[in-house]
Amino acid sequence: MSLEATSRELRAIIRTTVEVVGAFAPADLRYQLRSNTRPDNMLMLIIKLELDGAFARQLANQKWPLLRCLELGSSALDVTQVAHLAEGQWPDLRSLEMNASRLGMAALQLLAKADWPKLERLKLDGETGQPKDAVSAAQGIMIDKHSQQCLLQGKWPELRLLHINISDADALHFAPCNWPKLVALKVVANKLHPEVLVRLAYGHWSCLRSLAIGLDSVAIRQLAQATWPKLVSLTLDGSPLGGQALQPICKANWSQLRCVSLADSSLDNAGIECIAQAQWPLLTELHLAGNQLDIIAVKHMVSAERPLLQKLDLGSCGLSADTIQELVCGSWPAMRRLEVDNNELTAEAVVHLSKGVWPQLRYLDMRNSQLRGSTAMSHFVEAGWPLLQHLLLAFTHMDNLAISHLAQGSWLKLQTLTVDIAQATDMWSDDMFEILCKGRWPQLSKLVLNRVTLNLTPFAIQHIVKGCWPKMPDEVLAPEFQWHEVCSH
Repeated sequence: MSLEATSRELRAIIRTTVEVVGAFAPADLRYQLRSNTRPDNMLMLIIKLELDGAFARQLANQKWPLLRCLELGSSALDVTQVAHLAEGQWPDLRSLEMNASRLGMAALQLLAKADWPKLERLKLDGETGQPKDAVSAAQGIMIDKHSQQCLLQGKWPELRLLHINISDADALHFAPCNWPKLVALKVVANKLHPEVLVRLAYGHWSCLRSLAIGLDSVAIRQLAQATWPKLVSLTLDGSPLGGQALQPICKANWSQLRCVSLADSSLDNAGIECIAQAQWPLLTELHLAGNQLDIIAVKHMVSAERPLLQKLDLGSCGLSADTIQELVCGSWPAMRRLEVDNNELTAEAVVHLSKGVWPQLRYLDMRNSQLRGSTAMSHFVEAGWPLLQHLLLAFTHMDNLAISHLAQGSWLKLQTLTVDIAQATDMWSDDMFEILCKGRWPQLSKLVLNRVTLNLTPFAIQHIVKGCWPKMPDEVLAPEFQWHEVCSH
């Protein structure tokens, strides 16, 4: 984005969002903000640049009475910069995102006193991309215990969401916080002291609906004592939950839970058995990715009746043909989304998978598997999933017959089709494209062909353009380079 283009955008803004991304100097941007913005109409400002102290002061001096969202990217802010921002006169501010990895007590004292009575969302963990695990996300965070106390004294009666990374949690006094409307809390830490968990468990948050936190096996017993009647989502990703460590959570009085995420938690057969016995009658989502599940663990899992379960994530769980055979025995009539990516799904496993009785299935992810040729597809297309909308496949090798089977799939609701070839040396021929484009998928609007774009000849493009897919956007049925870009994403 050029400086001239940015200037035009800032001058033309009317009650909308400004996103500033570029390589020009902060001094130039300060001039643009001072000279060309429409302060009466600014609602959202997103700045993805390294900020200096002068720029932070310039931001704080801007009079934006309608500003609701301020996002300052992932660059770590220092004490001086945050002190300036805390002085910002933005009475309607609802959301603030920034990286607080270098904040000290003085800065957080000012931040806690900031006059933002309508603040609903405070995100200080600096996470802007893909989610991180608990350990890696906490690295580099240097908020000391006194600073944490200052932050938690913030008078934000409308606060609904708080994301914070902490490294020294011994003095993190959650319970006295005056945030009666807090709905979502995410705490990323290397370790939480049991005493802190006691205070956390007795926090007066009657509205709390979502909790994401990293724990060890000792502290988890304290957490299970909490009584949060509206808690529906619990995320303990990355916590060591092997053996009987998970038992207190599964026996906690949280029968209203609908989403439980235990990814990368070192779960073993005992842990899976605890999950199967948990009284979660309303459970709709279960995330177990990254835990190695053998046939005994899968048998425990399918023994639990989950009539409302809609989403099951078993990516990178070491599933084999035998475990898939057990998996399809699960009584999950409401299943809509199944993720079994990054597993060794051979042709035999796919045969078993196609027998799953999931009439509501809409999303199936089988990427990074070991599918090879036509054997798997000949059985897969016969699966009775009439509502399937999103299909993500990966093959180690493809041939014309496999493509032919795929094109015969009777998925009248299919909207997204992803086909990935594991070996970059495998190239699709023009004949393969011609066969694929005979697929009768009237709702198809997105086609992703990973690792085949180098072989998109004019003939292949012609076949794709002639595909019987009326929902495909017109703009991607035009020049060859556009198809190249679409297929390579």
